[in-house]
Amino acid sequence: MNTPASILEKIRSLLRLAKSDNAHEAKLAMEKAVEIAAKHQLDLGNISPEDDLHKILGERLPCPARLAREYVGAYNIAHGFFNVNITVIQGASQVLFVGTKLDIEIADYVCTYLVRACRQALAKWKAGEKAARRKTTGSKVANFIDGFFYAIWLNLRHQRASQITEHAGLALVIKSGHEARDAATQGILKGKITELALAPARRDRHALGSGFVSGKDTQINPGLRGNQSVLALK
Repeated sequence: MNTPASILEKIRSLLRLAKSDNAHEAKLAMEKAVEIAAKHQLDLGNISPEDDLHKILGERLPCPARLAREYVGAYNIAHGFFNVNITVIQGASQVLFVGTKLDIEIADYVCTYLVRACRQALAKWKAGEKAARRKTTGSKVANFIDGFFYAIWLNLRHQRASQITEHAGLALVIKSGHEARDAATQGILKGKITELALAPARRDRHALGSGFVSGKDTQINPGLRGNQSVLALK
């Protein structure tokens, strides 16, 4: 008998909850897990509460057909610091996230947050430029966006370096995670992976610097607790 994935995930969630420090909550969770397992004729002993947390999978999510620069910036940040591989499927209006279910959910949220934050910062900057009677060309906008994400990337790189210094063995964990996700991505895409490159913009120091300042003020903190990501946005 094929058991729906939703049933197995429900049982796993209850089993994880059964480890709660709250004795009453843990007892109720275990009783419910036993009840669901019995209803579906499942052996509870063969269901690990951690299976879903550590299994690497691929999930295709929708993305704009014409990928805006801020989406590429957000995907690069998530790919570099949030335990996922991200590949845009050209011509399909889809982006492939590869990682654990939890990390994919976090990375997807991070991308949405960063795109929104970038657009809000850009709108504010444009208003300031208009008030100062300065034109905002496409090249200037591209520079602002590049500066915004470069500042975030530098901040996260610094945080990651501090984490590696403070936690022995973290560098090896990160390396192993990258290798596992790379292998999974190769398997899903059958080795056909193309790099997504942005057209270089003519440099404008004012726009680039303004974007950098806005990005520097955007707080995003990827923490590590075991193999789970802990996210803090401000």
